Order: sequence, then structure tokens, then C-alpha cells
Amino acid sequence: MKPSTREFKSLDQFFKEAGFNVGISRLVYTRDIGKQTMLIVEGRRVKGASDLRFTFYKASYEPRFHGKMSRVKVYCVDKPARQVLQRVYRHLQYMKLLEV
Repeated sequence: MKPSTREFKSLDQFFKEAGFNVGISRLVYTRDIGKQTMLIVEGRRVKGASDLRFTFYKASYEPRFHGKMSRVKVYCVDKPARQVLQRVYRHLQYMKLLEV
């Protein structure tokens, strides 16, 4: 499961193995980590970049805000896939949501 340069996996495959749901292939991945909290990875094309750039963040939703985001913690913005995969992997290890 650890991101490696020796073993190629698709983004969808990596995130599925990490417990994420694939929203839109190669663009949106989500994982519920609590009743009202989820980890989100969003990809987008950036002008001038030949590849996708990703943003990784944690969002909390509270009923008193009628299902809207109440808190957001951003871990990285507009990073290449490899850097985001490493960041997600380290974050899941830190939260003990991933077996080493």
C-alpha cells in the first residue's frame, strides 16, 4: 500500500486500497473518518501544468449548519499526484487508519 516508484498502481487502485471511495475517477476521492468528518482529495487541471494537481483536506459537516461544511483543514494544495499520495499515506499512518 505504501507509495512506491517500483510498483505502479493507478490512483483509483491506491485510494481504494487506502479505504477511500472513488467519486470521479482520477479526480475525487473521499473517506469517512467519523460521523461528520471526511478526508477529501480533489484533482484538477492547472493551466501551464501537463498533469493533474491535487488538493488534500479534511472537512467536517455539522447538522446545525444543515449539511454544509463547518470546518476545513487543508493539508496540501495544487501538488502533483506523487506528493499527495505520500501525504495521504503519512496522514493515514498518523491517524492509525492504515496498517503498516
